[in-house]
This record gives sequence, structure tokens and C-alpha cells, in this order.
Amino acid sequence: MTRRLEELVREQFPDAIFDSADPSLGVGSFPEWDSLGTFNLLLLAEQTYSVRFSTSEMAELKTVAAIRKHLKSLGVEA
Repeated sequence: MTRRLEELVREQFPDAIFDSADPSLGVGSFPEWDSLGTFNLLLLAEQTYSVRFSTSEMAELKTVAAIRKHLKSLGVEA
């Protein structure tokens, strides 16, 4: 079974309180989710889904919705 993207967010930010259904969930949603948090989340996604993000993609992927959409374009259901 594939791990859901929300599970990765919870793993990366274990102390954060957030609504995983919020379409704007992303950088700045809580203090821990900054640019370094995004980078680490994307690295976790790369490891989990066996994909690679380019530097420019990493700079653009700032919300769960954007990450999910990009993963889908790579053939990954997250």
C-alpha cells in the first residue's frame, strides 16, 4: 500500500497541528513548515515514491496540493 502524502507531512512535522483537507496546506501553515521543512518533505517524498524533483521543481512545490499534482504527473498516486 502506498503511503499517503498526508502521512509524510505528519512524519516530517510530528508536532504540528493541521487540517490535512485544507487545500492551501503548505509553507507557512505552521511555524515548522518553512523552506527547509519543504526541502526535507520533498526529500522524504523522493525516497518514499522513488521519484526525483529538479531544483526548479523543489522551488515551486510549496503546498500539499501542488506536490500531489506533480506526483500525479509522474504517475504516483499520493
